[in-house]
Amino acid sequence: MRKIFTFIVSALLSVSAWATDFSVDGLYYSTLSVNTVKVVAPTSGKYTGTITIPEEVTYNATTYRVTAIGDDAFKGANQVTSVTLPLTGITSIGGWAFNDCTGLTSFTIPASVTSIGEKAFYFCDNLQHLYLHFKNPASYTPGNMAFSKIHYGSHVCTLHVPTGCTAAYAADATFSVFTKVAEFDPPKCMSCISMVLKSLLLMYQTSWVTA
Repeated sequence: MRKIFTFIVSALLSVSAWATDFSVDGLYYSTLSVNTVKVVAPTSGKYTGTITIPEEVTYNATTYRVTAIGDDAFKGANQVTSVTLPLTGITSIGGWAFNDCTGLTSFTIPASVTSIGEKAFYFCDNLQHLYLHFKNPASYTPGNMAFSKIHYGSHVCTLHVPTGCTAAYAADATFSVFTKVAEFDPPKCMSCISMVLKSLLLMYQTSWVTA
């Protein structure tokens, strides 16, 4: 019994060691693991202005990868005029994350994002352009009403999809609500290209040594 109690206490202490909140450069974070964090709502008030979310953030000499936008992170932040996500790293956008962000006119969801929560962009009714980087709409798993009320009254938001993917998005139940679709070429992820080149170089060096 004592061993079980000791194990539970140790587990709780190890979790509390990284389960902490902090802020850097005006953005608030909550740790998900020893080296990953999510963006969360401020401890008081709302975010305002232009927001750029970094791929990594350093706090107390520890560098964390930013992998998520938490639930309600920007909810009701109607004075936010722009939010830029990194091309890599963010894998999920939480429920109600950008709900009622009426100051947003354009938003880009990079290919790294595979999960979009319930009503994540609900009532972003001034959004004029939504850019999606994934070629396959099934790669996203949007929650219920994730993009509801983007089209409100006579306002219509243009959905921008990778070149050649209009038909795929039009056939998808989630994105078929967008009546105006345009194609574009998403920017290349330079860090991804660098990783591929390093892998190829390593493979070449290994094969050269073993030859």
